[in-house]
Amino acid sequence: MKVFKVEYFSNGNLTRSVVIARNMQQAIDFIVNEDEVTSGDISKCEVVKGAGKILTWRQPD
Repeated sequence: MKVFKVEYFSNGNLTRSVVIARNMQQAIDFIVNEDEVTSGDISKCEVVKGAGKILTWRQPD
């Protein structure tokens, strides 16, 4: 499994997600399966490389 950073447009807004997947296509497929997101909305998908990165996010209450 690898960590991918995906940037895409959702409802006209640029959105960034972190996806854990086996390959880039699977990471994109996870995002495309969300409501109202198509493969044409994906602007960037890249493997997060390097040691020591911390990925943190918070969900609104």
